[in-house]
Amino acid sequence: MQNAFFASITIALACGAPQLGSAAESPPEPIDIGSRLELFVDDFVIDKLQDARQRLHHPTPREVATEAGRSR
Repeated sequence: MQNAFFASITIALACGAPQLGSAAESPPEPIDIGSRLELFVDDFVIDKLQDARQRLHHPTPREVATEAGRSR
């Protein structure tokens, strides 16, 4: 049983598995969005939320802007 455990660890390390607890890892580089406006709706641009949360607001009914399927 122990031999299988050590063999799997050895294979994982030989195949390039990430080192556990490595203090040499550098933080990820920030994503340069330039002057673009970005919607923060997923975790691609957001690294972490501290004392904040994402919340979608309900739509507010307004006047009709366009009507599809009608020819004038």
